[in-house]
Amino acid sequence: MKDEPNKISDASMAGTSHVKNMKNLIMCIAVAAVLVIGARLDAKVINVPKLTIEQAIKVARDYTTTEKIDVSHHFLAAIEYKNLHNEYEKPFWRLEWRMLAGTTNGQIIIVVDSNGIVSREKNK
Repeated sequence: MKDEPNKISDASMAGTSHVKNMKNLIMCIAVAAVLVIGARLDAKVINVPKLTIEQAIKVARDYTTTEKIDVSHHFLAAIEYKNLHNEYEKPFWRLEWRMLAGTTNGQIIIVVDSNGIVSREKNK
């Protein structure tokens, strides 16, 4: 009978240890979140896109039609918003069409700035 209280005590100690581990994990996550958010708060500029991603794609596709750029043997592989936190350069959408098998013309890169002005980036 004397051993039973020790068993209960051991069980409660195991539970306490588990709770302590969970508290430590939550604290680590909270500290990491503060560090990540703090890193973004020190940015001087956040260039929020004026054009949505859908609008940028439409503007770029209209440009390929108007400029007679053949994308029929390509697929839209990437679209990226550039210069989100850059206070010295204007932000823009960069759309990249890559070649399908058997195509020799290379990739096509179209840039759409925040005012909807479009240009074609030269292949390197």
